[in-house]
Amino acid sequence: MIPIMINNQIEKFKNIHFSTTFNNWVSALLFLPLAIYFRFIIGTSLVLDKDIFAYTRTVWILGFVILLWLGWKWLFDDRLTTSGMDKLLGFFYLVTCLSTAFSVNPGLSLEKLIGISAYLLSFYLLLDLKRSPKLWQGIINALLITAGLSSFLILIPAFPWIKLYQITPLQILTNPGYLLRVIPRLPYTIYLHPSVTAGYLVMILPLGFYQLIQSKKIFWKVFQALGLFLHLSVFILTQSRGGLLGFLCLLVVLAVMYRKKIWSFIFRSKIRGLLTVAALSLAGTGYIFLMG
Repeated sequence: MIPIMINNQIEKFKNIHFSTTFNNWVSALLFLPLAIYFRFIIGTSLVLDKDIFAYTRTVWILGFVILLWLGWKWLFDDRLTTSGMDKLLGFFYLVTCLSTAFSVNPGLSLEKLIGISAYLLSFYLLLDLKRSPKLWQGIINALLITAGLSSFLILIPAFPWIKLYQITPLQILTNPGYLLRVIPRLPYTIYLHPSVTAGYLVMILPLGFYQLIQSKKIFWKVFQALGLFLHLSVFILTQSRGGLLGFLCLLVVLAVMYRKKIWSFIFRSKIRGLLTVAALSLAGTGYIFLMG
């Protein structure tokens, strides 16, 4: 009886109509605490540097979120979201279980099995949430808000260095290598690890660019363009070769996925094609030269 009563109340609540903007902000606030936790608490150091308390806390939080989702599926939603890779993922998980069962180090193997299980459940959780445009937009908004706050807080300590060395905007444009030499690799005011930050931004930058394209109001376009500028500035300050490699791999994947549209746009004009190739070559060579 209780599940039926709860379901009836939920159906009544569904009949209440809110604006799209209101729904997006509410869903963003719903996911914002998790996004902030995983960025500012878990993102402060490498995985191998974690202490047992941080690891245990993360396991409990992820477990709680996954249990809430499974409980909701069991009570109110019996639809199964598939990915097209379910057979391969199932085979991979079966092999992992067998290797754990016959491992010579059961403790370490069990820890890996728990981690893989969490990744797979989180993957299907995101697939399930993607069915709701409001919740999916809320996740993206929460990630971008957290990333913007992170980049802003990281860049604040860079300004005293700029003032100390009397670096002008013209010097930043004409001699960015000098800026990278005098400013620390990544200001540690909020103790965020450079390599972790670079990997984090590799995932955030495509989301920011996607939101910039999707936004229709000029105010939000300017706001998101400013966020992208902050993210790129922090990405350069990390001076992470692994982050650069990840970013280049991301560009290759996106180029393959959207190759027809990109090819049609760039090479529709010979001048545009030549300028694009020259700009990419100069940008990549210049960045590697500055990092070296």
